[in-house]
Amino acid sequence: MLHGKKLQSIASFDAMAGAARQHLVALDDRLWRERYRFDAAHKRAHTCTIKPRVERRLRPGTTLWDSVMHYLKAGYSPEQVTGTLARGGDRHGRRPGMVSIHDRPPEIEERLIPGHWKDDFIKGAHNRSSAGTLVEWAMLFTVPAKMENATAEATLTGFSHVLNRIDAQKRLSLTYDHDREMAAHQRLTEVTGLQMPS
Repeated sequence: MLHGKKLQSIASFDAMAGAARQHLVALDDRLWRERYRFDAAHKRAHTCTIKPRVERRLRPGTTLWDSVMHYLKAGYSPEQVTGTLARGGDRHGRRPGMVSIHDRPPEIEERLIPGHWKDDFIKGAHNRSSAGTLVEWAMLFTVPAKMENATAEATLTGFSHVLNRIDAQKRLSLTYDHDREMAAHQRLTEVTGLQMPS
């Protein structure tokens, strides 16, 4: 009886092996008929490595290239160049009417007196949506500001709406980044009465 089971398992193994051989032969025939064309595949792979899928923005002879070279020669790191260009220019270049962050009163830096605010922006994909936030430094109280888009005019409207609802003694200054959304900082000062060291 034991001998019969061994013969039966050997027979089933042979049947499985035969089926596998037939499958491989059929697969080999199909591949032979379809004929993998290594020369065409090689040419396509070579073309894909030469021609980028996305056109490069940083190319010699462009304005962007000249700007990057200028900052690199001035001693900026690649990360600093990227940050500077993303903000729209050199951080040391001042907008008209801008108060330097170094000229702000010490109570702002030390965060002892409530009423000193910092702005920030949250932007959606491709700048299609945006929101502003105002953070009071001493208490870390955060207020969202609705923005219609990421423009200076929308920032002026959103921030002035929020800030003017806060008591005057609790809105002493606003420190902001050099983002293009804050291009209307002088008008925001006029509307809210805030000092604006940047």
